[in-house]
Formats: sequence, structure tokens, C-alpha cells
Amino acid sequence: MHTDFERGPYDEIFPTPLVAGLEPEAVLRAMVGEETYRAMGPGEHRAFYGEALVYAHQQNLLRALAGEMGDDPDAAALYQAVVEEGRPLSLRPLGMEGLSYTTFAPVLRRMEGDEWQVGLPGVGFCCTTLTGDAPAVLRRAWALYVAWAEAEEGGRAP
Repeated sequence: MHTDFERGPYDEIFPTPLVAGLEPEAVLRAMVGEETYRAMGPGEHRAFYGEALVYAHQQNLLRALAGEMGDDPDAAALYQAVVEEGRPLSLRPLGMEGLSYTTFAPVLRRMEGDEWQVGLPGVGFCCTTLTGDAPAVLRRAWALYVAWAEAEEGGRAP
């Protein structure tokens, strides 16, 4: 299986958007819950479609890295590249691939077994190792990404 993923400055993979066939209305309902959805006006619904699709992509990215989306060629190729081959994955949110940082490299890479690396040695101040299955590690890596990005934005070393 071969997919030519777009790549970032650390040769990290920018995942193909995993939202094919999804309806923004249905995704928004799942994201905010039925009660909140009903309380919103139609104009408000449309204002959140972009966020809803980013949310759906993130949920599908977790499923793809768990190997649960083998019927989707892009998801299967992503699983092979990141989980099986250990290629680095961008932690930047969908649509924000151009963000750059000086204190860390926003990447996640499988080392061996259930050991994963967030960041890259020698790039900024931040690099750490996490253990666990791919979806659990990705959730923790996203939390580190947010913390490190906020620290850099605030002028603090993470």
C-alpha cells in the first residue's frame, strides 16, 4: 500500500483528512450533544461546521491508528506508515499544518513496541517518551502539544 502523504519540515506525515462522506450536521450533533444542538439556531450550526469536521477527523485519526478503519485506504495507509513503519506523524491540528515552533517539534513517532516519542531530540527543549497503544498515546501527545504550544506562546520554556 502506498500513499503519498504531504510532509512537514521534520518529514512528518500530515494525515489526509479522514472525513469523507460525513455530514457536518451529524458530526456537530455528535460533538456538542443533542440538547446543545437543539438550543443552537441554524446560523450557529453553520458557524461550527469547520470545528465539527476537525473533531470528526481527530476521532477518525484515533480509530485509524487503532487499526479500526482498514476499509478506508487513507486510514489503512496511515496505520501502516505510523504504527507499523514508525514514520513521524504531525501533531498539528487539521488545517493548521503551517504552525511552527522553536521550543519543540510537533511530531509523534513510534519507536518500538509500545514506546512512542513526542518531539525530536535536539529540536528545541521538549522531547519525551510515552508508552501505550497508539490511540492512548496520541491523546496524551495532543495534550503535551497544547501545553508546549501555550508555554511557547507565553514566552515560557515548557
